[in-house]
Amino acid sequence: MLWQSKFGSSDFSMEARRRARLRVLDLEEVRVLVRRPEDKLSTTAKVAAALIRHGHLKSITVVNPINRCPTVVVPAQEVERFDREFVSLFAIARQRGRHFILVKKDLQHSGVEAAFNPKKIGATFYRRAETMPADDLP
Repeated sequence: MLWQSKFGSSDFSMEARRRARLRVLDLEEVRVLVRRPEDKLSTTAKVAAALIRHGHLKSITVVNPINRCPTVVVPAQEVERFDREFVSLFAIARQRGRHFILVKKDLQHSGVEAAFNPKKIGATFYRRAETMPADDLP
């Protein structure tokens, strides 16, 4: 069958046209389905990579359907689990409307320790369960 395009005509089979239609993606739909972990966790790609590298965020390797290259992906359920269990120092500070240094001092004074080594991860995370009693601090 002859296929008309703005660049002229060419001979495309039905199978070739079907494959071409399969590659047309709605970018907004893809963005909703595939969110980067750093977006959901309000952190940077570097911190998310460190969390994956040190085993705090579980990841899987899948084949990219477009270019067939292996791609590291963090399942949405894993990001949600991490977000339920941990909170960043900056998120606590933003929630309380205070500077992060003051919040960090309050947490240290209450005996709350960082969940991971901040020097290895590049950010300070706490267990949400441990920060709950400290929420009553001024």
